Amino acid sequence: SIDPAATLDSVQGVAVNSTGNILVSQKATKKIYEITTAGELVTTLTVLAVVNALGFNSLTGNVLYADDGNQIRNVNPTTGAAVSASKSVESGPIDKIQFDSTLNGVWYTSVTNGADGKLGFFSFASQTTTHMLTLPGADAIEGCYVSGRNVYVCNDALYHSVASLSNAIRRYDIDWDPPLTESSTLLVSGVW
Repeated sequence: SIDPAATLDSVQGVAVNSTGNILVSQKATKKIYEITTAGELVTTLTVLAVVNALGFNSLTGNVLYADDGNQIRNVNPTTGAAVSASKSVESGPIDKIQFDSTLNGVWYTSVTNGADGKLGFFSFASQTTTHMLTLPGADAIEGCYVSGRNVYVCNDALYHSVASLSNAIRRYDIDWDPPLTESSTLLVSGVW
């Protein structure tokens, strides 16, 4: 088994694959570990770039990650080899990603400490960012979860020395006319 306290340092991303195993990325070593819920190490991938955010494509079984250069990478879960060319996004740095199987793309957050965060959607169909929203008060994003029309964001403003904000979990209600398409307009309609 793996001793997380001894092995994992500078963790930047966590995701769950289709078998229920946990994927953990280690920023400093450019490694992604697959670990069973019993703590057994299944696979160690060495990837080409520093991992900033980690996700899993439930349609293809590939591992997704965003690197320091704002590239979204799609890699084979066994070898770490690129499955498709990496794609650059228009905003950065990318902090968190979440695959959306219904829309076949990745929701991602980006933020500069001291400024409102951004939520973008990168479409695999068009290979571009199709939507970008400003999330008022979402500074120093450390976690993000998109569920339907709700976006939950955890910020860590105190750690990042943003004195005007406190650490918080916020819910943003996102409005769009169904179905969501690349031409849909998204609006933040409420912050809770």
